[in-house]
Amino acid sequence: MYKIKFRICLKEVSALFFLWMFLSISFYSNAQTKTGILRGNITDGSSSRPLYGVSVSTDSLTYDSASYFNGQYSISLNKGSNKVFFRIPGYEGKLITGIEIKSNETHYLDIELFPDGQRQATENDSVSVTDASFQGKLISNTYAREKKNSLYNPHNRSFFIHDKIDAPAIQPGTDRNTLQLLRRLNGVSVFNNYRRGNIQSINIAGFGDRYNQLLINGTNFNSFDPVSRAFPLSLLPSEAIEHVSVQTASNGSLPADFAGGTINIQTKDIPDRNFFYVQAGAGFSDETGGKTFLGDKRSDLEFLALPGSHRDLPEEFPTTRSLSNLGQKNIQEQVYFSKLLKNNLEPIDQGSAGPDERVLIGFGKVIKKKSGVKVGIVGYLNQQRTERIDETTVQVFPDITANPFPFNGATKLIRSQSDDINYRYSSQLSGVLNAAVVSGYNKFSFKNFLGAIFDNNYTLRSNVSKPDEDT
Repeated sequence: MYKIKFRICLKEVSALFFLWMFLSISFYSNAQTKTGILRGNITDGSSSRPLYGVSVSTDSLTYDSASYFNGQYSISLNKGSNKVFFRIPGYEGKLITGIEIKSNETHYLDIELFPDGQRQATENDSVSVTDASFQGKLISNTYAREKKNSLYNPHNRSFFIHDKIDAPAIQPGTDRNTLQLLRRLNGVSVFNNYRRGNIQSINIAGFGDRYNQLLINGTNFNSFDPVSRAFPLSLLPSEAIEHVSVQTASNGSLPADFAGGTINIQTKDIPDRNFFYVQAGAGFSDETGGKTFLGDKRSDLEFLALPGSHRDLPEEFPTTRSLSNLGQKNIQEQVYFSKLLKNNLEPIDQGSAGPDERVLIGFGKVIKKKSGVKVGIVGYLNQQRTERIDETTVQVFPDITANPFPFNGATKLIRSQSDDINYRYSSQLSGVLNAAVVSGYNKFSFKNFLGAIFDNNYTLRSNVSKPDEDT
């Protein structure tokens, strides 16, 4: 019987392994091209607002790509030295030369265009050239010089945005998730929620969590805590983020449900190239690893944040949707409903506590049609699991309302004391699935984010003493 089960598992593992190898080889072979990607943001130099519909091409007479509504652009260039034209009617155009492209790499360059006649020339100004195909002024600049200008330009951020981190500044090795990424924003502090350790509260410019809001792809993200604003920031992997920004001033494009600031997170929708990868990580704590871990009955899918049906309340049990809750029932009814509850809270020895684990699967596909239509799909699946054992000494102090300071000498200052061992099991599952279609100057995006958290805490209390009762 055990041999049959082992063979079945081995076949399943082998099938998954060969499927993963096939996908990896196919994506790897597709990715080995002699082209690279140049991408970035195009803004109005006079207002720092994104420019939509800017023509981005390698030749002054052709059209290769255009900037989206948010000012972002992306163009595929051949390996080696390239030049790119940025043009839009009513603005001074730009010709960027000396763009060295490496195969299968993405290069970033932000462009700033000024309306005709509004840019003030300086002694360090770039060279003005003429182009018969472009009705207007064309400014020529090198890639290195334009890159330097974009980094040190005081107008490279909108008036409304206090700080921003774009994709090229995101480091997946250190910025593993949104939690670590937000801590890099100026004026933003992130704190673990004191009631639940796996959700966090955001403090912006000194304002507490209730004065701030979190947007994902422009949509309000609901709080996971009923009495405060707290969010599971570790659910969203940094690999799926296009940029993250903090805004402390209001404008008409944002919900006005904040006084401190707004965190806006944008996820990727069109990849630069096809990719598929699997990342796995593990962690170990000497305070937990190898020790006996206690907890109640587990389901087979708890590591995927799915609690299982054995934790469901009986169908007859009163809930918040019932006409009356359990506290409003009489004694006989309360006893009856209490007996319906499953007696599955007895602690079970789960064996030795295992290491922390994290698995991330990333997938991206871009399809370019001959008609110029581009379709992109991006997906991420993130799974995490941790086990923690904490030993604490808990002391409960007396009611100082009935016995204010200075305390009555006959009253004990400690009502009770105990030694607690807390066994905490936590698992998280999140997924991102985005798709976009680009046709000419139009872009249609569909973005989805799903997250689930499962927490299970068991406390073993011993050495309980009550000085006011003990002799």
